[in-house]
Amino acid sequence: MKKITLLFIFAFVLSSCGFAPAESPKATGDAPIESLPKNVSYLADKDFDTDEPLPGFEADPAFILPGSPLCETDEAYYYIFADAATSQFYIYYYDKASGTSAKLCPRPECPHNDPTCNARISPLYLGVMSYADRLYTVVDNNDFKGGALRSQDEDGRNVAIVGSMEPSGMSSANETAFLHRGFYYDTCLAGKVSGANPTYYARVTQRLLDSFEEEYRIIDIEVDAMAEVRSFPVANDIYISVSSAGNLKLYRFDSKTREFETLFDGEFAPTVRSLWVDSESDIYFIGGVYETDTSALYKLGFGEKAPEKVRDLPYGENNARLINGKISALKRLDNGQMSFEVSELDGQLIIASAPEFDGIDMSTSYFAEAGLTDECLFMGAYIDNPTINAVFAIPLDGSEPKLLWLLPGLW
Repeated sequence: MKKITLLFIFAFVLSSCGFAPAESPKATGDAPIESLPKNVSYLADKDFDTDEPLPGFEADPAFILPGSPLCETDEAYYYIFADAATSQFYIYYYDKASGTSAKLCPRPECPHNDPTCNARISPLYLGVMSYADRLYTVVDNNDFKGGALRSQDEDGRNVAIVGSMEPSGMSSANETAFLHRGFYYDTCLAGKVSGANPTYYARVTQRLLDSFEEEYRIIDIEVDAMAEVRSFPVANDIYISVSSAGNLKLYRFDSKTREFETLFDGEFAPTVRSLWVDSESDIYFIGGVYETDTSALYKLGFGEKAPEKVRDLPYGENNARLINGKISALKRLDNGQMSFEVSELDGQLIIASAPEFDGIDMSTSYFAEAGLTDECLFMGAYIDNPTINAVFAIPLDGSEPKLLWLLPGLW
């Protein structure tokens, strides 16, 4: 059967982080709630003790995606590209007002082609995050034992290392990371090799930005090699899905009390690759079935015991994502071109766009979502022969799509 291949445009698995020790100092997923101290708040700040939105201090649901590829501030978009001229990685910005783009380095004397450039990084996965007026990336800490969280101002100044990480929290470009209410959260499929037999773990970890080296493992459970693990924050709760070998687990973790609750644990054949939670604590997710190349939207209502199907989706098993309360999907048209579609959860179509750009063969390129705001769908594109990497925006109001970046690539 014909399928559309979704490929995050610069996804790669790094040998330094593919497998890691599985020992957990705090495997809270198995700890009974009674073992936790009572009347203790673990929040990063007392001002975070609220269910109200905290702009600037919460993960943006528009960009909570594997690889965390794109982020947005009031003035710019940011992305990580591999520079063909230097074979190195750099953070690029796109200025909303002027439409200009360049490497994120404010030093006029910098040639932007050596290790001293403020924009140059050695990423462990290709993502950039915005939090509290700073930009964050996960980089190699150069000792082949893990990574570090790097930060800098939105204009590229004041580069600093927040702290280092052991490889226990490192996986691949399929990893999802976000910063939320004073914590760094990392969600990944980790592994441990014993002899010739690898063992895989669904792992979600939490680190306080103010004391970054201390890791708190929210879950650390053995799964199969094809497992998918996702997480999503709502105020001080973190919702987690683990899809593995025909089983689905849905959890809720309270970051204030560190109480851990299993919402569902049972047979569920479709593979779950995206998760979203609304303000009523209803959990929505898309399940895909490889054998039939089909997908459907499901919901676990607040207080319900089992998920229910909301509706079948007109897309293949791995061609639709839940992002920011909407469904983003890719559909190959009869003429070979690609249609990018966004719809409401109830099925109402918001936009279906088949854009064309100079320099991009839309019939042979690979695509993956880079973000979905209330105004735009952002898509990453990988063009082969010659290798080019691009990011473009499709406005949801039907206005003209815009090419943000089109740069020579390495692969």
